[in-house]
Amino acid sequence: MYRRGQAVPRTFPGVMFLGGDAGILPLKDESFDSVLCLDVIEHVDDPSAVACEVWRVLKKEGSAYFSTPVRGVNFLPDSERYTRFLHEHWGHKRLYSREEFISLLKGAGFTGVRTEDYMHLTTRAFLYLHYAATSLSGRVDGRLARAAERLLYGASRVDEKIRFWSAFATMAQAKK
Repeated sequence: MYRRGQAVPRTFPGVMFLGGDAGILPLKDESFDSVLCLDVIEHVDDPSAVACEVWRVLKKEGSAYFSTPVRGVNFLPDSERYTRFLHEHWGHKRLYSREEFISLLKGAGFTGVRTEDYMHLTTRAFLYLHYAATSLSGRVDGRLARAAERLLYGASRVDEKIRFWSAFATMAQAKK
């Protein structure tokens, strides 16, 4: 029996999930060719420890991909106040400028850090629809979720063409 708000474990053939502290990973050094750390670093108490752990478990010449919201998004009048409210609501402990984000990754030992903005206004709106669809359908592969994914893909194409909207987030590729 699960209580409301409690995570429901899911199983997928051939996939193992491991839960734990991202700052102290129970994994061997140089275990992975690539690591994804997407929309995590802004939620943790010690982001340097997380970045260092990702670097440690990454094989030589491996790539890590990090993403985080961008501080100072202003696409509408008075949007800074609303953005701050949303970040607090989502449990973000800190927000980074692009320069601070790159510095964090370089401080962990990463080289060749490249960033690219993503999640502009249109994409972000349809991402919320996707979250709602997966929550309502109870599964990621539901018909409603697939429709929302198509809208999200279309929204990302619109955002590629209309770049005057500020990005909500940045993605970094970092090499070991």
